[in-house]
Amino acid sequence: MRKEALCLAMGASLFACRTTQGVSPKLSDSDGIENPGELNAPGEGEASAQSSASSASSTPRSTSSGSVPRPTSANELQLKQTCDRPIQLLEHSYALRFAARSGCSFGITPHHPASPGILSAYATSTQDVSLPSNEQVCGFRLQLAADRFRYTDVLQLNVQDYTLFTSQATGPRNPSSATPGLFDPSSLYGVAIDTEATASCASASTCRWPKATQEGPLAFDQKQEGGPLITAMIQQKSARVQLAIWGDQDPGDCTHSELTGTLTLYTIKP
Repeated sequence: MRKEALCLAMGASLFACRTTQGVSPKLSDSDGIENPGELNAPGEGEASAQSSASSASSTPRSTSSGSVPRPTSANELQLKQTCDRPIQLLEHSYALRFAARSGCSFGITPHHPASPGILSAYATSTQDVSLPSNEQVCGFRLQLAADRFRYTDVLQLNVQDYTLFTSQATGPRNPSSATPGLFDPSSLYGVAIDTEATASCASASTCRWPKATQEGPLAFDQKQEGGPLITAMIQQKSARVQLAIWGDQDPGDCTHSELTGTLTLYTIKP
């Protein structure tokens, strides 16, 4: 622990220090989505999934028995934990399921009337997960996967109202390649649809989605430590994962097939 503290004092990150000392924080049981090589690149409606109590299962696990050692001295036991200097990092895993959905609410407030080739309405599918009580969230990992996935016309993946993925990286307030932007539907109404546009991921290690209207495999894997997204999660006392699907005019717009995945929260007990 003294070597780790010295490493941290020199400005290195927590995980880099533990890696340097030969200790891996082991943030999850697998370092990515299973068989990633088999996968290829991709409001009025809110169709909320069930609450976390019924649709999301939590399995808290302590990494201390594996790669993060328990405190070995009275001094260490007396230290107050922080996310930057955890003594015992906990994991809570929740199963996510977004049911297949279809249909936009064109012309119903706040949505616009149907307009060919223009983003006019959207619908959402949401999973809300209550944060563990008496624990502080330090980070999360979001993993989604499907062998066959299809959507029409523009799809966005949001966590706490920050867009981590958008199938069409055009229009205001969409995320850059590095920084997630806020999900702002009002700024997207009226944007022209481009089914050949390049998709954009905030900082995912794996981000593969099929193009609009085309069925194909999907894989998404992103870890996040700290920052405004985690702050928003703590303030709202829940983790919200949302799919937003847009359409222009067709009855079959605002459609996506079923998608499943896992949200893992990394926490400490202060």
